[in-house]
Amino acid sequence: MKNLKTLLLCGLLASPWMTVQAKSVAPELPAAISSYLDQNHTGWKLVEGDPICHSQAVVKGDFDGNKQTDYALMFQDKRDGYIVAFLANGTNFKPVVVNKGYVGDGGFLVLARKGEPYAPQPLKTDALVSGGCESSAFYHIYRAGKFSKIAASD
Repeated sequence: MKNLKTLLLCGLLASPWMTVQAKSVAPELPAAISSYLDQNHTGWKLVEGDPICHSQAVVKGDFDGNKQTDYALMFQDKRDGYIVAFLANGTNFKPVVVNKGYVGDGGFLVLARKGEPYAPQPLKTDALVSGGCESSAFYHIYRAGKFSKIAASD
């Protein structure tokens, strides 16, 4: 998928350095991820989010720094909305809830690549950015075994 530099119109995240992957059809999910969702989130469906903020339902990166492809999904089940990261470990994936709550219209999920400017130093691993389009934005950075939620202005 082609990467492009863009100026996000997402409130505090409006930065010309943020790399956003072009929106496209969701990639095929590994069977282990689909199986987990089917078993634990009855009726789940991917949520694209707001196209103005280049939101994606599925984001791939290396969030934990182990050089394996991890996935993050923004989806809705019968009860709630979620952003869940699936951290790869060989052929298995460890699900980690990044955010639980509303993920419908106006929400977004994008990838921030390792090395991109963040606070006093570049990101050490790939990270997630989510929030309300043209409103608030939060980095979700994996460290010490969990995702830390940090306002984009911090």
